[in-house]
Amino acid sequence: MGSPPKCSGSTYSQQRLPNLPADVVIDILGFLRPCDIIEVRKTCKLLHRITVLTTVWINALRTLMEQRSIPKDTFPVHELPVDLLEHIALSPHRVVSLVKKSEEFPVEPMAIRVLSHRLTKGEKDKYGIKNMGDIDGIILAHGGRYMVSLSVNPSDWPESTLFTLWDLGVTAFHPIQVLTRFSESRVGLELHLFFPDPEKPSVFFIVSVQRSSPIIVLVHQVLLSDPSSITFLTTLEIPTATRSDPCLVDLMPKSRKVIVSLKRGQTMSFWIWDFWNNTGARLVGPQWPITEEAYLLPFHDTIIFASKDKIAVYNIPPTTCSYLSGQIIPKHEASHIVEVPSVTFDAFYIQHCVRSPTSQESADPCHLLRLDSQQLTVLEIIDIPSDQSLIPKKHAKRKGAVDVSDVEAHAAARDNYIDGCDRCICISGFDSSKGASICMMDVRLSGEKGTNVDLAFVNASLGHSKDDAEVEVHEFCPILGRGCVLTTNGQVTLFDYLLPR
Repeated sequence: MGSPPKCSGSTYSQQRLPNLPADVVIDILGFLRPCDIIEVRKTCKLLHRITVLTTVWINALRTLMEQRSIPKDTFPVHELPVDLLEHIALSPHRVVSLVKKSEEFPVEPMAIRVLSHRLTKGEKDKYGIKNMGDIDGIILAHGGRYMVSLSVNPSDWPESTLFTLWDLGVTAFHPIQVLTRFSESRVGLELHLFFPDPEKPSVFFIVSVQRSSPIIVLVHQVLLSDPSSITFLTTLEIPTATRSDPCLVDLMPKSRKVIVSLKRGQTMSFWIWDFWNNTGARLVGPQWPITEEAYLLPFHDTIIFASKDKIAVYNIPPTTCSYLSGQIIPKHEASHIVEVPSVTFDAFYIQHCVRSPTSQESADPCHLLRLDSQQLTVLEIIDIPSDQSLIPKKHAKRKGAVDVSDVEAHAAARDNYIDGCDRCICISGFDSSKGASICMMDVRLSGEKGTNVDLAFVNASLGHSKDDAEVEVHEFCPILGRGCVLTTNGQVTLFDYLLPR
C-alpha cells in the first residue's frame, strides 16, 4: 500500500469531500452544525445521499443533547425516524430564522393544544378525588418534551396538592399523555426545578417550596420507566425563613445539590443542600444592599453572585454536615469580591452560554453579560487552578462593553426566561399589554484578546390565542420551538411554532 497523499499542491486539491469514503464524510459532518449539514446536502447528489442517512442525524442530535444537557430519555435517538431526528436537531436554527424574519409580524403557531383536566376512573379511585382541580404551576423539563404540573382544589381536597407528569410529545402530531400522578399531603407549594438525575437514567427530580413559617423545600423523585411514578424523597426546613421571605432554588450543575437563596430585607443567605444525602453547607451573603436584579450563577466548584456593581465569588465548601442531626452548620464567606462599575442603578446580569458546536460534553458558561439602560458589559469567567480553599477558583474579568441604543433589548431581558439557541441568547417572556414575545441576542467578541463587543438584537412577538384570563406562567423551549402558557383559570395551552418539514 502506498503512502498517504501529502497535503500540498494538486495532490491536496484532489481530496475533495465527495472523493472521501462515506464513513470519513460522516465523521466530518459530525463537526458541523445541523444547518451547515443542510448546506452540504445542496452541493451534489452524492453528498445529498449521505446527509439523509440516519447515522448523520443521530450524531447531530446527540451532539446537541450533550451540549444542552438534555437527557437521553427525552429524545431516544435510536428509536426516532430520520425525519424527526433532523427536525429536532434543526429546531434551534429554525427558531432563530423565524424570529429574524418576523420582526414586523407575529410568529404564528403551527399547532395549538390544550391540556385535558379529565381523570380516568382508575385515577379517581386511586387518589380519592373527583376532578383534577386547577393547575397552579408548570415547569418544562429541558428539551421541551416532559412537563410537570401541580394542581389544587381548595373545596374538594383542601389539604393536598396533585403532581402530574406529562409527555407533550416530540411534535404536535404526538398525543399528550399523562404518565403518572402523585398526591402530596401539603398545600401552598411552588414549583422551582424539574431536572434529570445526572447519575441514573430515566430519573428526574422535582423541587418545590412550601410557603410556610418556616419555609420547607421538598424533593420528589420521578421515574420515567414503564410504569412511570412520582414518589416523595425528602425535605429541608429553613428555620430562619418566614412565609413572606423571597426564596429561590438553583441547581448546581451535574449534581444532586441545590442552592436555596433567602432574602430578608436587603441581605442574602445561601444554603447548599445535597438532598440525596441530606447534607450541606451555608454561605454568608454579601455585605452590601441587595437589589431585585441580583443574579446567582452556580458552577461545579464555585458560586458567583452578582448584584449591581459587585460580584461575589464563593468556593463550594464540603457538603458533609448533616441537616438531620441538628448539628450547627458552619457558614462560609465569599473568597473574592469584584468591583464592576455601572453607569446606572438598574443594571442586571444574564448568563451567556458559549459552547463549541463540536464539543462532546456540556461546558460551563464562560461569560456573564451585564445589561443596563445604556450599556452591555461582557465579563469573562476565568478559572484559577488552586488547591487552596481561600483562593477563589474563578475570577470575573471585564472584557468589553457596547452602548445599547435599542431599549427593547434592555426591556426584553428583564424578568424573562433566558436560554441558549443556536449561538444566540434566546429571551422569551410575556407582557400583559404586548403578549408573548421572543428575542435573539447575539453577542460576539472581536479584536485583540476579545476586547471589542458586537451586539445584534432581533425581537418578534409570538402569536397566541386570545383569552380573557390573565397569563400566570409563560415558558418557551427553543429546542422544539414550543411555548407553554398557564392562565389564572388553570388552563394550560401549548403552542408549537415548528412542525417537521
